[in-house]
Amino acid sequence: FVSVLDRRQFANGSGNSTNTILPHEFPTSTLARRRKMDSPNLCDRCQQPVPDDAPFGLCPCEAFGDLLEDVQEVQKASDDEKRVGDYRILRKIGEGGFGEVFLATQNKPVHWRVALKVLKRGIDSAAVVRRFGAEQKALARMDHPNVASIFDGGATEDGLPFFVMEYVDGTDIKKFCQKHALNIEDRIKLFIQVCRGVHHAHQKGIIHRDIKPSNVMVSAEDGEFLPKVIDFGISKAVAPDLDMSLMVTRPNQLVGTLSYMSPEQAMRSPDIDVTSDVYSLGCLLYELLTGVVPIGRSQLKSLAPEQVFQVIAELEPPRPSARLERIASRKPTALTRETKSGKRLRGDVDWIVMKAISKDRQRRYETADDFAKDLDAYLHNLPVTAQPDSQWYVFKKFALRHQATVIASGAVAAAILVGAVATITMYARAESRRSELSGIQQERRQEAKSIQLATADVDRFVSLSLDQLYLSLQRTDDVKLLSPIAAKALDAYRTTEVGEDHETYIKLFRRLGDIFREDRNARQATDAYAKSAEIAKTAGCSLSQDRRR
Repeated sequence: FVSVLDRRQFANGSGNSTNTILPHEFPTSTLARRRKMDSPNLCDRCQQPVPDDAPFGLCPCEAFGDLLEDVQEVQKASDDEKRVGDYRILRKIGEGGFGEVFLATQNKPVHWRVALKVLKRGIDSAAVVRRFGAEQKALARMDHPNVASIFDGGATEDGLPFFVMEYVDGTDIKKFCQKHALNIEDRIKLFIQVCRGVHHAHQKGIIHRDIKPSNVMVSAEDGEFLPKVIDFGISKAVAPDLDMSLMVTRPNQLVGTLSYMSPEQAMRSPDIDVTSDVYSLGCLLYELLTGVVPIGRSQLKSLAPEQVFQVIAELEPPRPSARLERIASRKPTALTRETKSGKRLRGDVDWIVMKAISKDRQRRYETADDFAKDLDAYLHNLPVTAQPDSQWYVFKKFALRHQATVIASGAVAAAILVGAVATITMYARAESRRSELSGIQQERRQEAKSIQLATADVDRFVSLSLDQLYLSLQRTDDVKLLSPIAAKALDAYRTTEVGEDHETYIKLFRRLGDIFREDRNARQATDAYAKSAEIAKTAGCSLSQDRRR
């Protein structure tokens, strides 16, 4: 009897004829026919008597007949298996923008599994073939433990180019972290290795442009976790010896995955540099620490293309700690419990991640290696270079994103400010004028009081010089105060000899007349004006005589 536990082994001629067939290993069809046999001693296949000592009462031809048929099918399937060069295709494991990726085996010179990427049928134009070859050349430049290596290349029988890469028998980095329940420190350590691999690619002049969990595969080797960056299918060349016309995607062509895409890549800028990969790495770390991407797919799926690009370029995601706190308030997860609802990420981790995913490429880490160094400093409790944004920077970026709103608000604020300044100025002037008038009034009241005190005694009042009296009467308009003083002055000077100082007497009596007139004292006003006219008439005659002489 022959074992049927390994049909492939039997097909290769290495079967062991001494093994015993167990009951559950028999082909189902044989057992069914055995149950249907009308005679327990007659073989249904060969119509010969079944030997009494036959195992399980089966004729040898029944046991081996189906087995031989199954072996023939296995051999036929083996003969029909698709081969590419020296590699036998096992199954399809992925698909990129230009090619399909298959799991394959190579038996010569050694037996191992590889990932074989073949150009898609139907897009094998001359330009695409050259581009596919350029990707192969880019991968061949790299030799790093965290980047999938390339081993071989060639063309299929149909003329489609292919190249053979290292097969990473692992899980994408996000699922790997979840499956092994890695804590925050272990996730960061794993991610640092990814940064080293991407930095190696950058040093070789290659920008990945599609870094995401499914393009970072992690395997466990000897108890150690080893991540490898794969799929450089839409990479961009920056090295001088790589053909830029082949490696650089056409201008304005959108390539990559939106949730991990840098703003400049989303806006289809031709000026893509290594900081674009730094942004994608930041999004990947954000997801490893929180379980979600900075800008969720749900935020983008209902938007028009141009709105999607604007959201990626302008929307500032919450800090990882704030995102975890929000998640914990709705439904606690393993990550929220591990980070104490995000509290463990506050400070350095928040700053590092937000620096990497800054919308302004000038504020990101210059290289993936700088990113890794800051994370390593955090793990060793050393100072990090990332710092929170200043309030002025935050406002400046807000103003750039909302120019129309800020301009309108600024105009309103300016109008309010101008109005406030004008109001304050007018108020200040009014207060100044009021103070000035108050001072003048106070000064006049003081002078009037002085006059009142001085004239309390008629003899003392009369003793004032004419000039002093006239000036004192001129400096105040308080008629009620001046009227009694004027009456005393009129009585005192009515009969006084004028002498040569007639001009002062004329002005004094005229002032006394004005005071009486304002006080509605017609009689005394008439007397004062008459006295002034009399002195003027006398003075006029004297002056005329002086002129004649």
